[in-house]
Amino acid sequence: RSPFIKSRIYRKLMLDEKMSYICRKIFPSGYQLHLTRAVTSSRTSQAFSKQMHRDIPYIHTPTKYPLSISFLTFLSSYENNQLRIWPGSHANEFYEWKGNKGIDMRFKRGDTLVFDSNLIHRTLDTTTRVDYVLHMFSSPIIKPVVDYSSDSTLKEISSETYLRNEILEIIGLKYK
Repeated sequence: RSPFIKSRIYRKLMLDEKMSYICRKIFPSGYQLHLTRAVTSSRTSQAFSKQMHRDIPYIHTPTKYPLSISFLTFLSSYENNQLRIWPGSHANEFYEWKGNKGIDMRFKRGDTLVFDSNLIHRTLDTTTRVDYVLHMFSSPIIKPVVDYSSDSTLKEISSETYLRNEILEIIGLKYK
């Protein structure tokens, strides 16, 4: 979790202009980082996300206006399908999606899938190493999963000066 604390590459990726543009359109009153994680999945060490899930199941809100949006960016290419999604599951009641058929998707390095965090999805088994990063942004009315406001955490985040001010803003400190 939180690879941006130490990595300039992840800081730059987290502040991607296209992601920022989409977040400003969906959350015109402001948005904050809800969660970020870098994940590696391989034949011998499958990612935990291979279970069917919603990114924030405890705030499931079947609506056309998302409270949270996820950006799943693939950092490596893989010739087989990497992700299964259940279309429309974000807008249904919690268990109403069960009759829907999942759709398998394949991505190449650099592709990003943008979706309502309520969409049910799962990563698929892989035979080689696959790397990806998840950035989830939410409306500031939602308490983020990870709280970056402790003095020790802020000191650690600030020790890397690259894009420091932008990072401090996006982690939601102005909404505290």
